[in-house]
Amino acid sequence: MDEKLLERAEEFHGHMCGGLTIGLRTGLLAQKLFSEISFRNAEIIVTSKTSACPKDGLMVVLGVRPDNRTLEINPDLDCDYKFYDIIDEKTVKVFMKELPEGVTREQSAKFYREAEDEAIFRWEIIEE
Repeated sequence: MDEKLLERAEEFHGHMCGGLTIGLRTGLLAQKLFSEISFRNAEIIVTSKTSACPKDGLMVVLGVRPDNRTLEINPDLDCDYKFYDIIDEKTVKVFMKELPEGVTREQSAKFYREAEDEAIFRWEIIEE
């Protein structure tokens, strides 16, 4: 993961942690699955199950914000993160996988920085 991105995220969030890294990786995954321009033009609505640290990572990578309605929090969400493209009517649901056995909470930030997407997430693409 890009060191400048990590530094910018840590400055924004106040500290580096596994949750922040999850948000960064989730945002980077979304950029792979959607056009980056879609996020800048507010064509993608992001919903997160948590309002904690990962939310800040999403904000740093994607530029989404609760105040412009591009980032919503829904604790009852049936997945961990949902990305909805309002133009193409495409939804991607992202689910977090469990940490591998033996990876401690303290080691999680390093794991989330270095692991392949498939080791961290499972996702479903839904064309409507």
